[in-house]
Amino acid sequence: SDKPRHVLRKHAAWVSALAWAPAHLVSFSTDGHPNNLLASGSKDATVALWNARTGRLAQSLAGHSDGVEALAWAGTGLLLSGSRDRTIKVWGAQSVGGADTQLSPFTGSTTFVLKATLAGHAHRVNTLALSSAHVCRTGPFEPFTPDGAKKTTTTTETVRDRARARYDAYVEACGGAGFAERLVSGSDDATLLFWPKFVVGHERPKGSSGSSATLYKRLTGHAQPVNAIAFAPDARKFASASFDKKVKLWNGYTGAFLATLTGHVAACYGLAWSPDSRLLVSASKDSTLKVWHAADDAPPPDAKAKASGTRKFAAALETLPGHADEVFCVDWAPNAAHVASGSRDRTIKVWAP
Repeated sequence: SDKPRHVLRKHAAWVSALAWAPAHLVSFSTDGHPNNLLASGSKDATVALWNARTGRLAQSLAGHSDGVEALAWAGTGLLLSGSRDRTIKVWGAQSVGGADTQLSPFTGSTTFVLKATLAGHAHRVNTLALSSAHVCRTGPFEPFTPDGAKKTTTTTETVRDRARARYDAYVEACGGAGFAERLVSGSDDATLLFWPKFVVGHERPKGSSGSSATLYKRLTGHAQPVNAIAFAPDARKFASASFDKKVKLWNGYTGAFLATLTGHVAACYGLAWSPDSRLLVSASKDSTLKVWHAADDAPPPDAKAKASGTRKFAAALETLPGHADEVFCVDWAPNAAHVASGSRDRTIKVWAP
């Protein structure tokens, strides 16, 4: 249909961020329909939670003192909001009876409460990235089974169960719940804050005082505001993009610096990883995209290679021209078939890797 199913109106200022709850946390109505939960962040300093099936506002979360710029759902059910007030709020579901819910589907009786306030940035928070983002985004869908046969997903219950199985497998591959959910935030202060263990279930970070958590590692190296951060699908690395024209790679478990990828001649706006975590594509104000080899077994550098610390990465594998103006966003299809880029020139280009 060319008409929206619902028009959601409650915010008092423009909407700046949206995020869907993970598929493995979806509940069902009495008639069997999924109650997909959508979070929206606004310049009005609130986060709204919506039942996408009914179009009704489930809850409004107030706590920030300035506009909300970024949202992210953890696989545990925690919702994170980054704001112009320089903080990150951690919201968690709590049942009517007061007991915490962990990895339980959200129901009509579920309410969200503030679990922690993460402070540390000296300027507005622009972007949030969670190590579980890829598995939460793709839910039950995998392009192929090991034998090459396509999977089919028919019922909403199957969707939720398979998504939960994939998330559980991801947690096990990371070495347990204590390592599966890691957060990185980026700010106009030109730094990243790496929060390695604060989203284990609904526990407050150890060493925190009251509702304010300070357990983080500050990652420096960018010279201008950080615009985008993205974890690799395997969660072993993450990348950051900045106005300083640089893309940086970091260790996804420790936050250790790995390399600086240079080549863009203007600000970098967006990042996207290939599903196999081997390639990274960046979008820039210079009207191009660049594809980088970011695998652990990157080939030996040539004369133009960039060396940083103990790690070396070759120069960009490829530069993708074609846009007539700044490239603001980029995304890699979960099945690896295509890359899409959006530009100020009012076009979307679809690339075949």
